[in-house]
Amino acid sequence: MKIKKIKNEVKFRFVLVEPEGPMNIGAVARVLKNFGFKQLHIVNPKCKIKSKEAFMFAKHADDLLKKAKIHKDLKSAVKGCNYVVGTTEVVQRFKKTFRTPISIREFKKYKHLKGDTAILFGREGTGLTEKENDFCDFLITIPTNKEYSVMNLSHAVSIVAYELSDLVGLEYETPKRALNTLEKRKLLESFNTLVNYFAWDMRNPEKVKIGFKRIIGRAFISSKEAVSVLSVLRRANKELRKIKQKK
Repeated sequence: MKIKKIKNEVKFRFVLVEPEGPMNIGAVARVLKNFGFKQLHIVNPKCKIKSKEAFMFAKHADDLLKKAKIHKDLKSAVKGCNYVVGTTEVVQRFKKTFRTPISIREFKKYKHLKGDTAILFGREGTGLTEKENDFCDFLITIPTNKEYSVMNLSHAVSIVAYELSDLVGLEYETPKRALNTLEKRKLLESFNTLVNYFAWDMRNPEKVKIGFKRIIGRAFISSKEAVSVLSVLRRANKELRKIKQKK
């Protein structure tokens, strides 16, 4: 299915703080392009962000990597943002910041996000410092297995980007020729005709009809798929009519 983008009042700026690996940076660029995000900012990178390795992992998101904005400090990276959101794997309350991280899905329920909102991702090894957390209006976390809670940078970005994609209007388009009411009715009628013919050998033919109807409803089949199934059912019904006439 194709993906379309709908205009929305909130824009997300993904900020990597002192990333250490070019492969991770490239993978982050790829993930952001997957979900329709265009703002990649990097604070004081500890590697060459436009290296061969970075572009190799960026794949077809090399344009986003080329346009990535580099900052010397976090303050300039979040300048102009209405909200700053820090990511952390630590779920207990920070002693100095006096705030409790919330899950990414709880954060999505916040209805007042407008304009640019920065999402901060810390270093691969140590994450964000408490001083960097002071820049944040929210701290969010991704629930993970307690036995191994630390996520790879690009993996964490991919989950956050996926969760936030619906807030900026990213959605899947329905098939151009979705099954319409008339086609659905013909499909069910043709199937039910077959069921009626073999009803004598069925325990509960009405349940068979209901089951097929539910399958069609859950499958979200397209018009083209319905035509294919209907052609088989019609051919079967045609053969049955011939048999009846011979009798």
